[in-house]
Amino acid sequence: MNVPQFTAEASLYKTSSYYHMVATFGEANGFIQPGLTRQDFTRSPKPVCEPCHLDYYGNCGTVCIDGTDGEAYDIDCPPTKCPPVGPPCPAGNEQCGLNLPYNTNFVCCPPGQQCCDPENHVCCPGECCGPACCSDDQGCTSDGCCPKDNVCGHRCCAPGVACSPVDGCCQPGEVICGDNKCCPPNHPGAGIRWTNYPNLFTTPVVYKWLVVECQYADVPGIPAELDTFIRQFLGSAGAGYGNIVDYFHDVSYNGVAFAADFVGWVTAPFKLANALQRSDRVTKCLQAIPSNQPLILGVITESSRLTTYPVMAAAPAISGNSR
Repeated sequence: MNVPQFTAEASLYKTSSYYHMVATFGEANGFIQPGLTRQDFTRSPKPVCEPCHLDYYGNCGTVCIDGTDGEAYDIDCPPTKCPPVGPPCPAGNEQCGLNLPYNTNFVCCPPGQQCCDPENHVCCPGECCGPACCSDDQGCTSDGCCPKDNVCGHRCCAPGVACSPVDGCCQPGEVICGDNKCCPPNHPGAGIRWTNYPNLFTTPVVYKWLVVECQYADVPGIPAELDTFIRQFLGSAGAGYGNIVDYFHDVSYNGVAFAADFVGWVTAPFKLANALQRSDRVTKCLQAIPSNQPLILGVITESSRLTTYPVMAAAPAISGNSR
């Protein structure tokens, strides 16, 4: 066979690229599939872009989709790629977007108003709050327009909710405490949160105490909120505000945990005028507990006076024996 340009000598030439064998699934259907070049393996797909167009601000640009990762991104286009915009608004009238898609003329706000939303052509006589207009008695917050009495920093509190300079809007029913934070209305002490010492022990040793609230026989009434004060000072209700629970935690670096059980008010079998020793007062108070009042723990090993006139409360340390 001696066809010109198809001889063995003519097929020997310096190639401009490398060729590779490829495997494909399917039938060739009578066609010869050439090998892929190295550039076919390394070339990145071209991005796909929309035609250039005007946005509501009169800028010429478009959106492109990256051919590799599919991410969308904006690019600027030359002004000649977009139709010309109409004339600007008259002096004193703020421009508020183009009248797209109808035409390329600017929408103009009335005199004295500002544009808050060019896309929807929202013009406001007062303060803009995103795409909305706030009235004179409202402020702009991250929650939208808000009555000025309810504005708390950048949030809008519900009516009647306290505003903390630290926590922002409090929960319903909470008040502002001495540290300017939100706290329950019956907060322990001044309501200032306590910063505990670090823990050097993972599991503390728990010491159980029994708190007995004891009333003198000749004292008719109990001071208001004294019961709440005792439980907050000695119990878990006041933990985190510098009470006895926090004290034992801090001095032991979480090696010791103070835990208290409470027995409600019992009438002591002695009067304020009787001069009894502290241990006798504690014993008589325990003996005055009604028989139908169960004691979780029982035997006194140590005691201390917790409150002053007119009510005495004993907090004896308790062993594990039953009453």
